[in-house]
Amino acid sequence: MSISKLIDAALNPRDDYDARKIDRTEANGFIISTVDSYDLGPETAIVGANGTFPVERYLDRDDAKEGHKKWVEKCLSSEGNLKISELGYPGVFDAEDREVEPMR
Repeated sequence: MSISKLIDAALNPRDDYDARKIDRTEANGFIISTVDSYDLGPETAIVGANGTFPVERYLDRDDAKEGHKKWVEKCLSSEGNLKISELGYPGVFDAEDREVEPMR
């Protein structure tokens, strides 16, 4: 995404989730959401009772679709909290190991 589009998105927020959505699945008390983010491209986040945690970024939408399936399987096989490594943000903060609590 160009810097002008990023600035426009920040200054003129709009709900265009459906346009950016690659896939969204509810599984075993978690929401797995894969979108084309404004700043870093396609990524998957896991939503649980204790927050939203980005877990993987991809080079393109096709890789993101495959990655989404992988995270759905991980959530389905989880017994209780899901152990993840929350992605950092380049130059701002590092990745951090966390546990995502299911929404039950």
